[in-house]
Amino acid sequence: MGSPHRTDEARLEPTHPIRTRLRAVRRVLAEEPLLTIGILISFIMLLIAIFPEFFATYDPRDTDALAPLQGPSTAHWFGTDTLGRDVYSRVIHGTRTSIAVSGISVGFALLVGSTLGLISGYFGGFVDQLLGRLMDVVFSLPALLLAVAIAGVLGPSVRNAIIAIGVVYTPHFFRVARSGAITMSARPFVMASRLIGARHRRIVIRHILPNVSALLMVQTTVSFAYAILLEASLSFLGLGVQPPNPSWGSILNEGRPFLQLAGWMSIFPGLMILLSVLSVNLVGDTLRDRWDTSQGSG
Repeated sequence: MGSPHRTDEARLEPTHPIRTRLRAVRRVLAEEPLLTIGILISFIMLLIAIFPEFFATYDPRDTDALAPLQGPSTAHWFGTDTLGRDVYSRVIHGTRTSIAVSGISVGFALLVGSTLGLISGYFGGFVDQLLGRLMDVVFSLPALLLAVAIAGVLGPSVRNAIIAIGVVYTPHFFRVARSGAITMSARPFVMASRLIGARHRRIVIRHILPNVSALLMVQTTVSFAYAILLEASLSFLGLGVQPPNPSWGSILNEGRPFLQLAGWMSIFPGLMILLSVLSVNLVGDTLRDRWDTSQGSG
């Protein structure tokens, strides 16, 4: 017969942390079907952006003078444009450009905005007032108008579009980080760290930043969805991705004069924009709702 003590010890053995986290993830996905849908669509979009050559059927720059403005068919799933280029392949390759530009822009805004926000909220005083007023000015301007103005001054290019979008969303991250830094700076353990002479950088990185990272993650998903729209708008206006390189916005611009004659040139890139923004918004809204619920219950 087995020893009863051995059974008791087995019950008291700690659960593997990876398995515990996987169970928690599965439970959350089961409770939030919209989150599951958003993650699934976002994952597919990410795969397309990373491996466009695997999904595309033609080179996006190849032209065919004998096949301009052909409707969707088995040869060209999304039809062709005025130069006979395969619209499906251009939309697929445009996924990499649009998502990359939006992702880099949001990453830039996250880095700059959160850094300035943590500094502003932690130190306060004149630094807080100066940075706060500057960010308020930027935040008060319409996002598209500001992005167009910046890209117009710097010149049309992918790099300048990234700078323009990054500047637009920097105040969003600044506000989140600043609010979190102000709240955490009043906590006893932060005040105690100051009293014992801990370095400011150490306090911010080890005590404040981890406690605002969840809020910054939620803000990242929300800003990324809007950045996709803003990148498409800049490319549509000719201030972002330049031809012949494809992006969703530039493909929409190419199809604009042919909406009645060849609507497929605009429908399919528009659907990709819709799906990508919807999927990211589903993830962001669900995370925000769960965060608000956990904060309220706490």
